[in-house]
Amino acid sequence: MFNTIEITLLYKYGTTTPSADPNERIRPNDSSDSEIHYDAVEYMITGGGRYA
Repeated sequence: MFNTIEITLLYKYGTTTPSADPNERIRPNDSSDSEIHYDAVEYMITGGGRYA
């Protein structure tokens, strides 16, 4: 499962390992959307779904 830091990095930079150079971190306008796939059963057992 992803943690909040990884989700934020994917949202902002499109990758979980952004470059050390701040100028290379800028996400291009034509970049594809980041997708995160969760296993529904695992999420309901160990993730935020257990509180639903």
